[in-house]
Amino acid sequence: AEAPDRWFGMTWPEDRLQVMQHLKELETFEKIGGEFGLAVKEAIATPYGDGLINSTWRIDIEDHSYIAQRMNSDVFKDPKVVIENAAEAASCVDQALNDQGDMSPRHRLTFLTTKNGQVWTKDDAGDYYRLSHMINNTRPATPSNLLEINGAAKALGRFPGLVAQGQ
Repeated sequence: AEAPDRWFGMTWPEDRLQVMQHLKELETFEKIGGEFGLAVKEAIATPYGDGLINSTWRIDIEDHSYIAQRMNSDVFKDPKVVIENAAEAASCVDQALNDQGDMSPRHRLTFLTTKNGQVWTKDDAGDYYRLSHMINNTRPATPSNLLEINGAAKALGRFPGLVAQGQ
């Protein structure tokens, strides 16, 4: 029989650490989501991609999906500034695309803001998080896929011009 609630099962004692980690993540996302005005209690949060630098999760709430990232403070000494710069660049790209008549939501990265108007929040451990709307019909990139590498290179090549145009 199917259960309507979320649950985690432990079959072996070795599963305990993984279940505890998952429950801690859900508690963190509930708090962080609340900072961004989202009711995450009924959400499903799943790891998203390989997380080569930051840890990334997909959060599904009813009929909408979000991407949550915990910024790597070992790589980024001031994660708050990195998040703010990324949001500013995304805003510039959005403006440039609007000016070009490109209204496709697939070309836009939109960060959420907290109740205080920030594009980041911190958890109890001092880690910085950002949330963005998930772009529909996307998936994490496969670094070994040559078509994806080529597409990423084209997008990256276009990025500085869009940021400059949108300022």
